[in-house]
This record gives sequence, C-alpha cells and structure tokens, in this order.
Amino acid sequence: EKPYKTKKERELESYPKGTQTACFIKQKDMTDGRPKVNDNGDDIALFDGPHDFEEFLGTDLFMCDILDRHNSYDFFYNYTVIGINEEVFTQVMDVPHYAITFIDLPYTSDIHESNAFRHPIGISDVIFPQAWRNKRE
Repeated sequence: EKPYKTKKERELESYPKGTQTACFIKQKDMTDGRPKVNDNGDDIALFDGPHDFEEFLGTDLFMCDILDRHNSYDFFYNYTVIGINEEVFTQVMDVPHYAITFIDLPYTSDIHESNAFRHPIGISDVIFPQAWRNKRE
C-alpha cells in the first residue's frame, strides 16, 4: 500500500477533486510532559482506537488532514492528523494507517451527475397481491 500524502505533499500532487481523507478516531488525553496544545491553539490528543474491525463505527469517522507521517513497527505507517469535528480542530498523534480512508465530499460522487446512468426498474404486477395493486378504472 502507498502511504497517505501529507498536507505539503498534496500541494505538489493533490488527490482527485471531490475526495477527502477521513479518520476513524477515538482519542485520549496527551501523556504528561508532552505539549497538549499546538502552535495554532488546537488541542493535541493521542490515538486510542479503533483497533478491531468491530470497533469501526460511523460515529468515530471524522474529516482529517494529514500533517506528518512516520514509519511504525506495528503498522504500515503512523500519522499525525488534524481531525475536524463540528468546526473543532484536534491534532491527533500516532493514528495508524488502517484508521484512515478516503470519502467523497457531499454531492460529488458520480451518482449526483445529471447524466448518470439510470434505468427504470420494471416489476411485473403479477408478483404483487391484488390488494396491493393500484386501482384501475
């Protein structure tokens, strides 16, 4: 697998238009002795899951920007990301590669194009009970 691009790398070669990186994030407070706020005033937290497939919930999926990437012994790469949750920005450290994915921005996928292929679904009336059918005059 290829690593996800950092914000600086995307300035040189961006992802396709209409896509965004998103991260599955549960977070915990930063450990003592480490900064808890970044230079922009955003909180800094540590990644705390999900770790198993069953833990990947839509409620933990947030838009995110990748700030930094480094090799990891346990995973492909670990990342430092800025998670965006209702206009609140939080820097999350040590996010594993598997917790990041791509999503389509709202109304940008192919199904929203005016010339998208659509075909009527024809279902014969005979498979429905007579009581369910529209009345005919």
